[in-house]
Formats: sequence, C-alpha cells, structure tokens
Amino acid sequence: MNENKVKEGTGIHTERAPWSASAAYLYLLKLDNVSLAWEYLRRNQAYQANWRDAALRSDSCVAARWGLRHLEDPCRDARAAEPLWCPTPALSLRLVKHFDEATAAKFQFWCIPGHKSLVHDGFGMLLTARHPPSVRRAVLDLDLATDAPYGFLIPAGSLTQDGCRAVREFTALYQTRATPNHNDLPERPTRSAVIHMRTLQAIDGAGSGASQREIARAIFGSSAVQAQWSPDSELRAQVRYFLRKHSAIPVC
Repeated sequence: MNENKVKEGTGIHTERAPWSASAAYLYLLKLDNVSLAWEYLRRNQAYQANWRDAALRSDSCVAARWGLRHLEDPCRDARAAEPLWCPTPALSLRLVKHFDEATAAKFQFWCIPGHKSLVHDGFGMLLTARHPPSVRRAVLDLDLATDAPYGFLIPAGSLTQDGCRAVREFTALYQTRATPNHNDLPERPTRSAVIHMRTLQAIDGAGSGASQREIARAIFGSSAVQAQWSPDSELRAQVRYFLRKHSAIPVC
C-alpha cells in the first residue's frame, strides 16, 4: 500500500459538501470550544457505531461514556446539533428568577440577538445564542419567564475571572442590536481556530481514503503542493501533525 495513504474510517460523510471543499469548513473558525468538542466527537468511528445501533441510542450509560446525556446524530454539525453534555459546560451561566421586582432587569428572550436554541435537559432549559463571532450559553431555570426579573446564579467558590467575564459578555450580548453593524471589520481568526479547521478537514480526508498529498492539496492548494511537497517537507509534516493531533484528543 502506498505509504502516503492514511487510515480510513476516522471521518464522517455528509451531503453538504465534499471534504476537499475548504469553504465548507469556514464555519469552524467561529465555534467555541464546546462546539469544537462536538465536531471532533461526531467524527469518532466508535461513536458513529453507537449511534447507528438504534438499541443503544436511548441507553444513558452508553451516552455517559461519551460525556453526553443522550446520543446526538453525528451527521449534524455544530451549527445544527444540540448535544447535551454532562456535566453542563462550566462557562454556561445560570439565569434564575429574581425576587426584586422593582430593580432587577426583566428577562427578554427575544431581545437576545442572533440564532437561539432552547433544549430541555431534564433540569432546566439550555440556551445557546449564536451571534457571530460569539457563542453564549446559559441555563434557564424552569420558573424563569419572559418579563420576569432575573439574575445570575454563581455557586460559592466559582466567582472566578472567567465567570465574571462570562456575565459581562452575556450582558453585553443582551444589549447588542439584533442587526449587525456591517461597517465593522470581521475579526481575524486565531491560529488555534485555523489549526482546528485544518485538522477536521484532514480527518475527513483521511476518512475518505485520501492520501496525505491529496489532503495537503485541498488544504494548502495545488500550487503550494507542486512547489513544496516532498517526503520530508514542511507541508507533509503539517498534515501528519493534523492527523496526530486528532488521535491524541480524548473523546470520552
């Protein structure tokens, strides 16, 4: 077998676009760590096998092995999937009904800009608000209703810098206009976001049986591969790094 060939079975096929279409992966640049975790998990071969076995889908023990309350369809990417992680991601804020009717702000669900989703996890309503380039998550207590006074519940000992920042960011999101300002320049993606995007594209290429050179051509372009590819080239080393990075990530 050609040594450039990589192991099959680590990717997942979708009908949206072939793995070689780099533009289909641009949405990954805007995902937070929670959504990226799902993108890696849904490509795991063992997880896909559990999902295909209809008898296992309702088995909470099987889902718990993957850090989920229920198995989520691996064909749904992070823009559509709503995996119920267990435990709930640490940066998810809890919004509760406040006793002070006079001074507490009123909860207005539809004033939160962006695409919103609500999922009941058996304990509360999990809110995900996607307003590019940010993603905000919160847990809404079941007795919290629209126009009710609300506050943030932060457990004692958890008032960390990250927790305070999450409160500020959610409050800022709440006050943001629903219509984006088109005069604002888009934020430049971080190096980490680009690496995740290329890693996930490489995984899908591997799952389709592509060679490392074919993966490099899709990620870096034909001209770069033509000029720079060799057995010990930097391009080949980067492709190997993407594939090794995936194999080193814990998935359960």
